[in-house]
Amino acid sequence: MERGSQGKRWVFDELVEDRSTDIQGLVAYALYKANKADIAKTKREQGLSEEAIVAEVSTFHQNAVNSRSMLEGYRERAGILLQELSEAIEDEVRDEYEHQAASVERKRTDDRRRQADELSRLKGQHKKEIEKERKKAVTEFVAKVKQTPCEKALPRVVKWQWNGFSGVFAAIIFAVIVGGVIYQVMPEEKKGEFISSVIAELVGENSSY
Repeated sequence: MERGSQGKRWVFDELVEDRSTDIQGLVAYALYKANKADIAKTKREQGLSEEAIVAEVSTFHQNAVNSRSMLEGYRERAGILLQELSEAIEDEVRDEYEHQAASVERKRTDDRRRQADELSRLKGQHKKEIEKERKKAVTEFVAKVKQTPCEKALPRVVKWQWNGFSGVFAAIIFAVIVGGVIYQVMPEEKKGEFISSVIAELVGENSSY
């Protein structure tokens, strides 16, 4: 370890092993300098002369440089300070990271909520359009039943029914036949609803008979 000129021992040389890499030693020396400055300040406040203050500081220096326990004490305190500083920096970085992560997660949650709302809106709109088209199909179907001459629309195998029943009942039979065709190609979940709608339309239209 490098020593001062004329063999004088310096606290810096005793505490710092390598001034370019020994961070703990540099902090330890800073603590020593702070203590020495506090001693000078205290003695000055006590009214001691500058010569007396210099003597007190010199005594403090000699005690430190010749006491391995004092030097090790400074290094230990420096190590504790560096550890606390490292933990404080780590906590600060972690808090900032968690804050940013929470912000990103909130944005993702908001985006998912907006997407879910939009999907729900589209599903509702699609359901309304299906219901509208279903009702339109039922209405058009019933109207077609009433307007189409059953003698032309029915196959020969069922034309005898037209001759034996009134136009109302023939129309109902025709509705059943045509409705059966629509029923076969309709999704399972809509079949029951379709049948109910057709019956309601037919009963409603012919309730006066």
